Amino acid sequence: QSPRRPAGPTLLNGSVLRLDPATGAAPADNPNTDPSDANLRRVIAYGMRNPFRFTFRPGTSELWIGDVGWATWEEIERRPTPTGAVQNFGWPCYEGDARQPSFESAGLSLCTGLYAAGSATAPYFAYGHGDEVVPGDNCPTGNGSVVSGLAFYDGSSYPAAYDGALAFADHSRNCIWTMGLGANGQPDPTRIQVLAQGAANPVDLETGPGGDLFYVDFDGGTIHRISYSPVPGCPADTFRAEYHNNMTLAGQPVLTRCESAIDHDWGTGSPAPEVNADSFSAGWTRDVQLAPGTYTFTATADDGIRVYVDGTAVIDAWVDQPPTTYTATVQLSDATHHLRVEYYEDGNTAVARVGWHLDTPDTPPVPTIDAPGPALTYAVGQQISFSGHATDAEQGALPASALSWTLLVHHCTTPTDCHVHNVQTWPGVADGSFAAPDHDYPSHLELVLHATDALGVTTATSLTLDPRTVDLTFRTQPAGLSVAVGSSSGTAPFVRTEIVGSQSSLSAPVTQHLGGKSFRFGSWSDGGAATHNFTAPESPAAYTATYVEELPPPPSATSAPTISGTPRQGQVLQATAGAWSGGPTRLVYAWLRCDGRGCVPIDGAGGTSYRLTAFDVGSRVAVRVTATNAGGSTAARSSQTAVVAKAVRGRVRAFVRRHRARPRLARRHG
Repeated sequence: QSPRRPAGPTLLNGSVLRLDPATGAAPADNPNTDPSDANLRRVIAYGMRNPFRFTFRPGTSELWIGDVGWATWEEIERRPTPTGAVQNFGWPCYEGDARQPSFESAGLSLCTGLYAAGSATAPYFAYGHGDEVVPGDNCPTGNGSVVSGLAFYDGSSYPAAYDGALAFADHSRNCIWTMGLGANGQPDPTRIQVLAQGAANPVDLETGPGGDLFYVDFDGGTIHRISYSPVPGCPADTFRAEYHNNMTLAGQPVLTRCESAIDHDWGTGSPAPEVNADSFSAGWTRDVQLAPGTYTFTATADDGIRVYVDGTAVIDAWVDQPPTTYTATVQLSDATHHLRVEYYEDGNTAVARVGWHLDTPDTPPVPTIDAPGPALTYAVGQQISFSGHATDAEQGALPASALSWTLLVHHCTTPTDCHVHNVQTWPGVADGSFAAPDHDYPSHLELVLHATDALGVTTATSLTLDPRTVDLTFRTQPAGLSVAVGSSSGTAPFVRTEIVGSQSSLSAPVTQHLGGKSFRFGSWSDGGAATHNFTAPESPAAYTATYVEELPPPPSATSAPTISGTPRQGQVLQATAGAWSGGPTRLVYAWLRCDGRGCVPIDGAGGTSYRLTAFDVGSRVAVRVTATNAGGSTAARSSQTAVVAKAVRGRVRAFVRRHRARPRLARRHG
């Protein structure tokens, strides 16, 4: 991500550069034109972990890149045009489509900015280290994953479904796949199929003669051709024979069959009804296991014949001739050898015979590793001396020039599932030394001694060197937070096994959340920064990341409390808390009596309501609200009421109704 650093400098790791081949400078039409940074001008794509292989799509300027992953994903990237906008594929902030846990935990500003911008270019295709590339492909995932070769098929000998397809290889899975074209003319990840299972450690794919795909076997030092034939293969002890009605083996054969031997005398006749009697050609192929030694190959032909052993012509008599016999002496190792015979018949009689026999058997040499012994265990950086010798039944003690040493690292996804890295070779020496390399656990070293005799027969012996390991405990205070060690993260506490002396990264996210609380990184127990490297010690140890609870700011009043009601003795006033930011968890009310000298709390007056008393008459009243959260407390006060008045006391008069007595008239009787 260095091209995004404001202050530079631009580093070239994980980038694709476009250069003027004559000067090494950036061409004028590169997308970056910054005159102050020559490296930045060269970069047309970056943000890749290991762009191990790339290829151009035939007939276009598209660049397709195989980007070897770290912990989880292998990626194939597509660069549509060299002069388009610079692409950032996201490493180390992303791996595959997802954020990379260790670098996300590190809290790097380059990553947090990239996450926020969402500007990283996703891979065109990615496959997980534990997943099949296509369901049922039977390509093992236990030894790791390495996208190790890319090529477009532009030949004509494969079926039409392969036309224009992108082929890609995985060295650790020993498989090659093709991604067929979709409706838009681009390779389609939904159209992936297996091209070769059990491929021999492919590390490069190329299109070769005839349009066939070839791959390089890094571990075995051989080149393999992937050919297509609609005819099933022949049994192991037979030749595959192909006959053509021309003398140049051109085009598709008119007859394909399996033959137990090349021992033909057709006279003036034809090999088969569909084959011409004259002017025809034939080719035979077979893989045969041979013991080491000196062999004599014999060929008799009328007319031309060629015999190839492992791709090398040992007999070449490509001429018109009567029946003629040729011999060749070849020294072969104990291995499977590929035989190919080519023949043509011009006219008259036709003869083709080929055979071989072992003249001088060879006893393989016997190499012996004298040091180190099998009990040795190593720490990273430890100097290890080695020595050895070899004897041969025919030659006796072999010289140092006949010896070759190889140091391998077996990098394992589990203690038993490993893939191999070639670290170093020492040809032609009987002894030497090396510093034990650093590698993730689980892994171990293998020291291999090869001995080669005068006939070229090679035998190897090896010694496994196991590392010294240490269990390290990773904790957080409080427990339950996350930290990252190396390429993966976990919830503390947890234990990791490391190789003594190895270096790993240790990252504690700057902020984390647990149980509804926020925490900020404080310190590591080893004194390192939030993200730092550490060296695994000899003895078990614990590393603790201490966090401090990150308290929110105290509440803040966004509007003041209010009072409603009549300020008169005996009346009840009501208070509201106003409005607050900061999420207060508690509100406390206090009623205040105010005069010209200030306001004092009224004893026992709390809550949201208050009944005015005689003591309040002549004063004003206010309410103070105190809001509290985890970060502290803040108080806010209402405005004062008007002066509290006395209660109005009314008088009740009793009015007595008085009645005058009417005079009672005497009743006279007459």
